[in-house]
Amino acid sequence: MKQYFVYTNEPELLNPFGDVYIPKLKMSFVVLTSELDITDVWNLPGVYEAKECEKGTLSV
Repeated sequence: MKQYFVYTNEPELLNPFGDVYIPKLKMSFVVLTSELDITDVWNLPGVYEAKECEKGTLSV
């Protein structure tokens, strides 16, 4: 499973394609956890930008 930051105005359209996390604060993006590839995510209805979540650690 991969996670993506998906910028959309209609996050409910993404429900059939994976788990959608909608932040409590109104944001322009949601987090989509799905088996889809990034190119497939770009082609989903209502998506105007998508980025793969990067894994790593924060440096202070």
